[in-house]
Amino acid sequence: MEFIPTTNGCTRGPTCTPDINGQCPNELRAPGEPINIVATRGAVDQQTSRGALRKGVRLLTLTLRIIHLTHLHAPE
Repeated sequence: MEFIPTTNGCTRGPTCTPDINGQCPNELRAPGEPINIVATRGAVDQQTSRGALRKGVRLLTLTLRIIHLTHLHAPE
């Protein structure tokens, strides 16, 4: 997975070599977007086990932190 900035003239961003999509629990996957379901259904999905939800939330939080840090360190 790569996070490539599209503003401020940046052409490089951080990369993540682990298989994030493969680590996403099946209960939290959505076709084409395995992480989005955490943000949209995670809190209200009664069929999702607590352990799988917790893992998905940690994965989403880490992804958002990487994106935020990339934005903070982008050259102006």
